[in-house]
Amino acid sequence: MRISHSKQKQISFGKNGTPQRLTDVITGGETYVVTRNNFYFQEFKPLKILGDKFESIKEKTKNDNTKSKKNSSKNKIRRYFLPFRQINQIANNTNDIRYSGGCQIITAVTQKTFNVLKELTLLEPNKRANFWLPGILGIKETGELKIHGQNNQYHSLSDRIKPSSNYLKNIVDTLLFRINDKKTADLVIAIGNSWNDLNFIDPFRRLDLDSANPESFKIIKDLPFRSAFICDKRTPKELKKYVKQLAEKCNADGSLRFAVIDVSETFLTNKIAHAVLLLQKSYANYSKEFRKNISQNLKTLLKYKELEYANIDLTPKWVTKDKKEKIPFIKSLKNFLLNNKCTTGLILTSIIAPIYFRYFYTENPKN
Repeated sequence: MRISHSKQKQISFGKNGTPQRLTDVITGGETYVVTRNNFYFQEFKPLKILGDKFESIKEKTKNDNTKSKKNSSKNKIRRYFLPFRQINQIANNTNDIRYSGGCQIITAVTQKTFNVLKELTLLEPNKRANFWLPGILGIKETGELKIHGQNNQYHSLSDRIKPSSNYLKNIVDTLLFRINDKKTADLVIAIGNSWNDLNFIDPFRRLDLDSANPESFKIIKDLPFRSAFICDKRTPKELKKYVKQLAEKCNADGSLRFAVIDVSETFLTNKIAHAVLLLQKSYANYSKEFRKNISQNLKTLLKYKELEYANIDLTPKWVTKDKKEKIPFIKSLKNFLLNNKCTTGLILTSIIAPIYFRYFYTENPKN
């Protein structure tokens, strides 16, 4: 039986600014991407965005008359954050992209970092448009959850997350609990690149399960949860080996639950955004309900977007695929000869003529 979900995803904060619960925000067909804030922002940390990278950009552009526009910090920031904006907009089920989630970035920050993010929301529209802030975040010191919504501001949710060293794990657990409680077709994606990140991206470790036990796989296999581990040249060899072995256990039935993405200097796509699309596509293959509830734009993107991953065929199951039948060589040759009569005649002539000549003029000289 299909669960019906509202397609209205505009965030409303009720009368007199009454905070919503996280459950009210979760409506079905949405993706929640949980990652560390310093991994999400990378070199474009909030303090730098607010400081020299924006304040000095005007003067820098004036003084550099050659390649200032092309190589400016502003343009680098825009290129980095643009994929997150695009995924969010494509994933929206409404035409109003100001308040709806679609694909929310979720992270945890300190109170100091949050104060900087609040200042970023007050920047002029032309500056603010160059980056993409997390849709939902948690304040580590207080356990508050904030959502980026109306008037481009952060608003409080009534939910609280227990502050701990595994803060992101608690956020993942809370999201999955709310999705399960409300029975919505949403997806939670956890992304990291370090040993510590395994605390919230490893589905076995997160639930204190033994990954070597087949029964553990039965517990994690149907969860609306997917993970990605991003490797690069700085990733320790033992860590790469570990996550690849973990991926084999998570993907035991052929469905991609844990992606290991090894990038290099030539990896042009935003690696976090790439992982999100990769896992959305694999989950849309796995979950019919999720596929029904995502936006038509996202469905179209996942249908046609080429996203290679190792040797796994990610062709969507809802797309009719032309399968090439493997035909034995003899049968293939026979079909070729029957379908190409002129060519077949020439081949047979080139074979039979020499045999005929040899038999009648060499073996039987009297003839």
